[in-house]
Amino acid sequence: MTLGEHIQQLRKKQGLSQEALGDALGVSRQAVSKWETGQTLPDTSNLLAMAELFRVSADDLAGKKQSGAGAGRGAAGGAEPASGAAVSEGAVTPDTAADLHRRGHRKVFFLVMAICLAACLGGLLLWRLHRVPGASPDSSAAAGQSAGETAPALSEFTFAWADEAGSTQHLSLGMQKDFFPYGTSLRLTERDWSYQGDDTRAVHHDADCGGLHLTYAHVTDPQDPRGEWETAEKISSIAEGYATPRGIGVGSPRADLLDAYGDELIYCRKETGSGILVRHDCYYAWQSLDGGAGAAAILFYMQDGHVAGLRLELLGDRGTDAYAPDNIFRFPVKGGEPDFSQRVEPDTEVVDQTRAVYIAFTALTADENLSAEEQYEKRRTIFQNLRVVDWQEYGALGEAGKEDETRGALLRWLETLGDFSRDELLELQLGCESNLDGWLSEDYSSALANAFFLYPIEFTRLLADNEGSLENSRTVVLHTLYGAELSPEREQPALDTVERFGLTGREGAWADYLLSCAGAGLENAAKVPLPEGVR
Repeated sequence: MTLGEHIQQLRKKQGLSQEALGDALGVSRQAVSKWETGQTLPDTSNLLAMAELFRVSADDLAGKKQSGAGAGRGAAGGAEPASGAAVSEGAVTPDTAADLHRRGHRKVFFLVMAICLAACLGGLLLWRLHRVPGASPDSSAAAGQSAGETAPALSEFTFAWADEAGSTQHLSLGMQKDFFPYGTSLRLTERDWSYQGDDTRAVHHDADCGGLHLTYAHVTDPQDPRGEWETAEKISSIAEGYATPRGIGVGSPRADLLDAYGDELIYCRKETGSGILVRHDCYYAWQSLDGGAGAAAILFYMQDGHVAGLRLELLGDRGTDAYAPDNIFRFPVKGGEPDFSQRVEPDTEVVDQTRAVYIAFTALTADENLSAEEQYEKRRTIFQNLRVVDWQEYGALGEAGKEDETRGALLRWLETLGDFSRDELLELQLGCESNLDGWLSEDYSSALANAFFLYPIEFTRLLADNEGSLENSRTVVLHTLYGAELSPEREQPALDTVERFGLTGREGAWADYLLSCAGAGLENAAKVPLPEGVR
């Protein structure tokens, strides 16, 4: 077991978080994370303080067994505290932490323990100096190594996590030494999905492994001395417990992210569309400076000031320009804040009302990262323009040859909505003024009927609001009853509700007209005259 793994094991045994241990020692949480993942070693004073905090000897902490009378005693040679002591195991208060820090620096204690630590620190130094020579910085680090084993240097583009036994596991982007699961504790939680890209030698795999998702390529090339190998192309997670080598994981606050990566980050406006990793307000990108095939990036997706998800990805042909600031969608970070001083507005095209409806509906149904406010705005755009939509033009905005499917998708959405605002009900009625015909008119009738079933009283009242077009309100009534005929089990309760409510005035006149048309049946409804009270 490495020193870092032992520190992690003892910390968890004491019930301490990395932050609590750092506070007790007077160091940052990131420093503790780097010790546990093997990136750095604690100095002598911190080793001594941890030994006393964990109530083990310095030799035990460093992995060197003791023998003789001193075995089993604390770091200062004292006996273990008796059960029932006032301070419970793992409790660390500001007073005890300060006391430990002072005692860790006592001259006598230092002289006594320096001899014991010399051999251990020397061994650890030799271990760091004799790691595998020439190891690729993008190669996967071996998992669960015991003390004395060699290990390649960790890439910045690595996830570290602890397995069930508490051993630290690592997986880096790039070519792997062996095949999935690369000597780690990763296991498929569902069957992976494989597919082939432009390179016929490679089969790509999307593998769900619980809290971690991995995309890797299995390459087979008889002409290559390696024969076959695998490359980790993307590694992502939205679960806690997986962290970058700098100690940033899901749940980390923005301040910790900026502290770890600083102004090397690029601020990016949030992603849109389907297939996003996690809902987010924005994200930060951190790229390698290598412009070659090994170029890679870490993306930190932010929600409410905390990391909501992370993705490591090889950039391939995109190189280091993939997340370079463009001052439109991506901006440099200066002093910990996005620098919008050079912001440029993107070119915009003139959008007519039919195209506006198409764009809003596409975003509303396909963009998984819309906020509640954005969803409301897209929905409002659709309803406010229903009366002027050119349905023929709308169909042509979709995929060629699928014009009817494009129109039908919007109509089905209107028909299956489960709630409407008052303004939306009115705009839906006014939509009868658009160039509906044939099956489009029939499907729109079903949407009107659905709205009537949900809100029979408000729907009827709004017939009186369209003072500029009595004919449109009359058309609404006829279309609504036509659509309602397909659902008699919903139609009759809605009509009964209108009759019992007893609307008066112009609203009452339209209620009487609606009920009269329903009573006359579809074949005769168009012959029912408008009552004088509706004018």
